[in-house]
Amino acid sequence: MQCDCREKLLVITSTVLPGDTRSKLINLVRSSNKEISKIKFCYSPEFIALGSVIRDLKNPDFLLVGEEEPSCAD
Repeated sequence: MQCDCREKLLVITSTVLPGDTRSKLINLVRSSNKEISKIKFCYSPEFIALGSVIRDLKNPDFLLVGEEEPSCAD
């Protein structure tokens, strides 16, 4: 069964820096000649402090979203 990745969006929620995600993961996916190279990415970083990880994850101060295309964060 084939998957059409053109209309798919992968949301990455992580404490990894956005630049690392873009330069390593996204570039690797984009450079492949497979169907998955057409997937869209959206990044939502987690902001947590040592000593208050659980509280910070349950009650974030704000939500930040970075997207490749403006429609990705809709």
